[in-house]
Amino acid sequence: LQHYRLVPNPRRLFKGNFVRFIDLGNETSPLPYLAAGGHFQGIDDDGEVLIKAPYGRRIFRLHPDRCLIFKKLTPEMVDAFSQVDALRVALREALNPPGWDF
Repeated sequence: LQHYRLVPNPRRLFKGNFVRFIDLGNETSPLPYLAAGGHFQGIDDDGEVLIKAPYGRRIFRLHPDRCLIFKKLTPEMVDAFSQVDALRVALREALNPPGWDF
């Protein structure tokens, strides 16, 4: 999931965004698993997230409380996030000098 970011609210996705998801399990399959991914299709009337598999016609129906959804980032977004992460590390080091425990 190197070039993906967690989506806290699936309602912020647009139809066609490529996403990957971790299904946290349910009564029939209790173990979590990382799915290959697919294209976001929307949210149905029951609040389930609909993701279309990249190949074939399969539609995954996911309950938002039982899955983690990650959106694929564009190359520009990857660069921007890496710059923000570098700034975050620099600020943390500047505000917490070595030997100080905060």
